[in-house]
Amino acid sequence: MHPVNPVQNRIHHQPLLIIFASLTKSSDYDKFLKIHDYVVENTAYVKDSVNEQNAYGSLIDKKAVCNGYAKAYKYLCNAAGLQCEVVVSETHAWNAVFLDGAWYYVDTTWDDTQSSKYKYFLK
Repeated sequence: MHPVNPVQNRIHHQPLLIIFASLTKSSDYDKFLKIHDYVVENTAYVKDSVNEQNAYGSLIDKKAVCNGYAKAYKYLCNAAGLQCEVVVSETHAWNAVFLDGAWYYVDTTWDDTQSSKYKYFLK
C-alpha cells in the first residue's frame, strides 16, 4: 500500500464526501450531472493562480482555468466509477464521457456562466 500524502488526502476526501453522499442511488446520468454542478458551482475561473491547471486548483483552492476544471471533473467522475477523459486543444480543455454506449462532451468551464449552465453538458 502506498502512503497518501496530505495533499492527496485533502483532494480525495473533501469534495468526495460532499458529492458521494448524494450519488449512492443515482443513475450514471445523474452522477455526471451532480458532479458537473459541483465543479461549476464551486470553481471560479481565475488565471494566474498557483494551481490553476490542475484538479487541486478547482477542488481545493476553488480557482482554476479550463484545464483545472476538466481535470477536476475527470477526477471526480473516475472516483465515482464513471468513464471520463480530458480532451485538450491548443487553447482549451474539456471532457468526454461515456454514457449508455456513446461518448458525449461536457465543458464545465463554458457552463460556468449565468447564461449557459447546461449548454455544454452531454453534447
